[in-house]
Amino acid sequence: MTDSAPPPSEPETPQTEKQKRSLARRIAVITGVAVGVIVVLLAVALLGGRAYLLSGPGRELVSTFANGTKIGRYGRINVEGLEGDLFNDFTLARVTVTDEEGVWLEVTDVRVDWSYLPLLGRRFHADEITAGRIHVLRRPILEVSTDPPGAMPLDVDIDHFAAEIELHEDFSQTYGHWRVEGEAQVLRKGLTTASVDAFSLDREGDFLKLEASLGESIEQMELTLEAREARGGPLAGMLGYSPDQPFLVNAVANGRVIDATARTGDFVPLRIQGRFSDEGARASGYVNFSGSDLFAPFIDRIGRTARFGLAGIPLPNEEDVQAVAWRLFADNITTRVDGQVHVEDMSSPEGLTVDIATPSLSRLAGVPLAGASTYQGTFTGGADRWELEGQVSLNTTELASYRAQRLEGPLNLTGRESGYTLTTELAATGGSRSGMVGGLLGSAPRLSAEVAYGTDGSVLLRRMDLTGEALRINGSGGRALNGSLRFNGEARVTDVSRLSPDASGSFGGPIRATSSAGGGTWTLGFDGRARQLTTGMDELDRLLGPSPSLDLSGTLRGGRVEVTRAVLEGENGQATGRGLIEANGELKLAVDWTASGPFGVGPVEIDGAMQGDGALTGTLAQPRLDLTAGFEWVAVGPMDLRETRLVLSFRRGEDASDGRVAITGASAFGPARAVANFYLGDDVIRLSEVDIDAGGLVARGSIGLSNSFPSNADLAFTARPGAFLSAGEIDGRLRLTDAPGQDAALIAITGRGVRLAGSPYVIRTLQLGGRGSLDRLPFNVVLDVGGPTPVQFEGDAVYSRTDSAQSLTLSGGGQVRDVDFSTRNPMVIAFAEDGHVARVDMNVGGGILLGELRQGEDSVVVQADLTSVELGSVLEDLRGRVTGRISLRGSGEDLSGSANVSLAGVRSIDAPADMTIDGTLDATLVGDRLDLELVAQGEGSVDARIDVILPVVTSASPLRLAIARTGDMSGEVDISGQIKPIWDVFVGGERSLAGQVEARATLGGSLNAPRVNGTLTLAEGDFRDSASGLRLASIDLDTRFDDTTALIQTFTATDGSGGAVSGSGRIGLREGSGSSLKLDFRRFQVIDNEIARARGSGELTVTRATDGNITLVGDLSVDEARIEPELPGNNGIVSMDVVEINRPGGDPDTDPEERARGPQIGLNIGIRSRGGNIEVSGRGLNVLMNLDARVGGTLNRPTLSGTARVVRGDYEFAGKRFVFDEDGSVDLSMDPRLIRLNLEAVREDPVLTASIRVTGTAEKPEIALTSTPALPQDEILSQVLFGRSASQLSPVEAAQLASGVASLAGGGGFDVIGGLRELAGLDRLSFGGEASALTVAGGRYISDDVYLEVIGGGEGGAAVSVEWQVRRNLAVTSRFGGQGEASLSVRWRRESRRPGERRDSRPNRD
Repeated sequence: MTDSAPPPSEPETPQTEKQKRSLARRIAVITGVAVGVIVVLLAVALLGGRAYLLSGPGRELVSTFANGTKIGRYGRINVEGLEGDLFNDFTLARVTVTDEEGVWLEVTDVRVDWSYLPLLGRRFHADEITAGRIHVLRRPILEVSTDPPGAMPLDVDIDHFAAEIELHEDFSQTYGHWRVEGEAQVLRKGLTTASVDAFSLDREGDFLKLEASLGESIEQMELTLEAREARGGPLAGMLGYSPDQPFLVNAVANGRVIDATARTGDFVPLRIQGRFSDEGARASGYVNFSGSDLFAPFIDRIGRTARFGLAGIPLPNEEDVQAVAWRLFADNITTRVDGQVHVEDMSSPEGLTVDIATPSLSRLAGVPLAGASTYQGTFTGGADRWELEGQVSLNTTELASYRAQRLEGPLNLTGRESGYTLTTELAATGGSRSGMVGGLLGSAPRLSAEVAYGTDGSVLLRRMDLTGEALRINGSGGRALNGSLRFNGEARVTDVSRLSPDASGSFGGPIRATSSAGGGTWTLGFDGRARQLTTGMDELDRLLGPSPSLDLSGTLRGGRVEVTRAVLEGENGQATGRGLIEANGELKLAVDWTASGPFGVGPVEIDGAMQGDGALTGTLAQPRLDLTAGFEWVAVGPMDLRETRLVLSFRRGEDASDGRVAITGASAFGPARAVANFYLGDDVIRLSEVDIDAGGLVARGSIGLSNSFPSNADLAFTARPGAFLSAGEIDGRLRLTDAPGQDAALIAITGRGVRLAGSPYVIRTLQLGGRGSLDRLPFNVVLDVGGPTPVQFEGDAVYSRTDSAQSLTLSGGGQVRDVDFSTRNPMVIAFAEDGHVARVDMNVGGGILLGELRQGEDSVVVQADLTSVELGSVLEDLRGRVTGRISLRGSGEDLSGSANVSLAGVRSIDAPADMTIDGTLDATLVGDRLDLELVAQGEGSVDARIDVILPVVTSASPLRLAIARTGDMSGEVDISGQIKPIWDVFVGGERSLAGQVEARATLGGSLNAPRVNGTLTLAEGDFRDSASGLRLASIDLDTRFDDTTALIQTFTATDGSGGAVSGSGRIGLREGSGSSLKLDFRRFQVIDNEIARARGSGELTVTRATDGNITLVGDLSVDEARIEPELPGNNGIVSMDVVEINRPGGDPDTDPEERARGPQIGLNIGIRSRGGNIEVSGRGLNVLMNLDARVGGTLNRPTLSGTARVVRGDYEFAGKRFVFDEDGSVDLSMDPRLIRLNLEAVREDPVLTASIRVTGTAEKPEIALTSTPALPQDEILSQVLFGRSASQLSPVEAAQLASGVASLAGGGGFDVIGGLRELAGLDRLSFGGEASALTVAGGRYISDDVYLEVIGGGEGGAAVSVEWQVRRNLAVTSRFGGQGEASLSVRWRRESRRPGERRDSRPNRD
């Protein structure tokens, strides 16, 4: 192999040379072991006295002190058989060095002949050190170095050493037996010399000779190394080369020449040649890391080969000054140095330029750091004082889980005799905010730091300032007068919401660290406290409170952290911890905690006090957790457990984890327990010895999953009404074995009338049954589910499995809502190692759906063909049919596709059947662009065309298609005609909009910052909100869009009954943009429904907040209002709870909340009425009130707050008039539970003054009856109702009096009237009138829509009334009197069903 022109330099090259001197290193280790033992022995001798140490117990004490001493990165030493004079001449029978796998080095028959007096001058001197035999058993497992390099504590001078060394196969690939002799003098300052003479005892002629002399200048360097193994041997093997090939090393280096060659067989892995003289210097060489398993990591990090060269040329006009150049070239690193050097003192006052570049810093370092990186700097100074100043740039960085596009800034090193100092000012750009670290640092964090490294091995952080978007760490360090090191600073998370959007507040406090002068042990401390902290989790916030504190203290030495105290204090909980974190990641931590309830985690709620303890052991890579905890009260979903105990054992292995969990407690359903062993592997999950008996659920057996599919199981379970089921029963048995045969797999699950606790769904019927094997398991499926989305299905399925694939086929049919579906060909879902496939061929609502999905490891193909498919099967709020094709395909990050779909008869479910639109949708996906073209036409109504190009983010693996909200978009919109069909399809719900619309616009910008240009007009518009009765009639709207603003040029409308609203102004289209639209209301009817009618005047302004939300802000004065509330009371109508078992379309949705549809517009409107012009009437109530309120929330979910105060009014109770006190008030809300009542009405009678006081809430009012003079409630009521004492009442009057008293008290009491009604079989029975003219009325429904009532008694005589409910909002009533009079009346009301409201369809339901 020949040398080429000098290429780049390699930082790893010095490491290569160290590896090639491995035998010398091993010898040095052995020498270091002996020296370390002697130092320990000497220290003990000085303390205990020579006489004692010469005794048997003294030598045993010395051995105890020496055993376990750490020898650098190579393990720990143990000594045996100490004999002789420790201060002169002693022997050791056996010395071993162990790493984490055991003994790797053994030395026997050690003899040390030395003198202890030179130690007083920091020098170790031995006349002779010998060993009978040294066994190198294998390569050691080196510990990760966490200590900085330190200076030598003393000089070492050994006049002669000798030993026989046996190199075993696990160390050098082949056995070798060698004899080694030599001498060494290693000085802290001055000339270091060494002489080694080694030869093989089992391979005659193989040898190694070393003569070295190293001084402080290159002229003092003399090195001669020669090693030869004629037929190969352990020297080649220990360096990772073949021990069966001849091996040769020759090296000569001095102040004049360098010549080094290494050869194994015909392969030359190392060649260096160079000459040094007054005329200049030239040297070049190469290293090839191939052929050696020991050097294989260098191939991964820097490349297979590295070439380097050095040249120095004297400058003609300057004495002892040379121009120098250095180059190193490798696959993953290049270095370049150029400049001038003064040869006399090897300094460079003018400076050397230094360039270092690597395509991948992560590859170079062997850990994730960065991609392409460079360092460019200038080196000035000499050996004693030097400076390196430059700039570092790291691209695509990844540090501590934080990613940034670039990290760059100055990085300087300054060297002195006392050590060197590093200073830097780094700034990141393009940082990712994902993850905890990213959320704290943000996109552009900055780091400023200064670190001093002392020659004594100390590391001092003099200054540090790390600033991120939500994190700040700063501090400074120095030396105290006694030489100790210190660091003080502060760490603070300034905005906790960066960690979680639901959290807020800050957390931080002072940090401190101190160490001795040598920096060996650091004492650490942190005292943190939160400010106004919230986590967004109610239970955790309750435990921590707004100002929890964390107090940490511990020590750091050699990478080992001892946590002496860790205390987390919250308002309702405390946790403490202590223990060790070793440098190798070994954990020895204990944790205790206490907390007071109630609190919860996920579905588990806990009350009372909780306390527990545990231990965290193992290593960071393979931790083990043993935990016990006791709880007074625990809620697991709907089940409450008391006196609960948890025992958990968790052990994480190298490739899998296992453990055991047990929970026991008492519940209202009896004792509860859940016990299981678990095993968690890469692709395997196993639960064994499962035993669950809790809240009606019983399960026993085992189950295992492989690649997320069942692989084995033997599980039986039952569920009965209890904590988890509110009705029904489920029984099941699952048996799966990996064996052939008809009964190797069995599944049998049945359920009937099952309703999960708290669920709106009812599983009327569930049947799964089949038997076979895991290779082929056929089973039948019967499913009938009622609820908000009812589903019925009946069919057959087959599960099959091969060695590497699984599949499921399904055939059958049923209904989704009221849409029929059935499979034309079996549905297939198949999974394999390289992907999965799904195929669908079915009839849906009279149409056909064909679909296929094929997904591989990095590719996907999706295709769906629809032929007249009913939209209601997939979108519950729409009706119509869709026909067309949708396809996607791609691989890796590339995804493309298209859609060509036609729509026919599309309408909202709320719209009339003849109000439909037809249209087409064409879409094309190419790269990062999605083209959409939508054309819609309504018969005689609307024509619309929307053509938009949207930016997207796509990938085929994983399958992803998302709109890029910050990317550029473009498009055109053209709509003309009647707007109602489009509104009903896309908005619909309780609101309707009709009118002639003309819209033409172009789109640009992005979704987050749109640009719109065009016009929008609406003529003859009509908007209605059926819930509130709000109407905007005769709408005239003229709008112009100007890039980022909508200019409302004209807006006028009426309420259809004399009121009007008008407005003009601007609305910003971007988040944070301003708006100036003002709306002027003039006696406008803002509400008109069954409960209230109101008119108001005032001015509202449309604002747009920085988050983009639109809000109506302003004040309205009430011109007039009439409210007819549905007050609580007994109207005589029978209350019936009806549950339909087989209701068409499924069970009703029991969730009263209905999904809001339409635009979400915020409200912030003040409503005031000062003239008593709000009239509240109904059921005897007639009151005028003033109002001071505010409406908030959104247009779909409004909120109400404020107060209504009584001006004057009265209340008629049982024909008697009570006058309201003017101090009465009502605190308002949209929730009846939050409407607070404070009303009082008074009646003046000759006999007494009676008062009715109403407090509590509108949902649960509290009514109290008092009088002057004071009387019991029944006596007051008797005087008010009948004008006489209760003792003078007839039986019927007494019954009415008792019922009235019970109603006032909030209870039912003995309902005589209700009993008579039930006895007579009537739906309604009531008594009225005076005692002298009693009136009795009774009625019954003779059909669902016809009600017949007969009235008897009274002064007018008998009468008959018939009411016919023609439609839901139309009724006809006919009445015939006993004296011949007759009447006919028609009642009609506007329909205004509230979201989620259910109605009784019969008449008289109010």
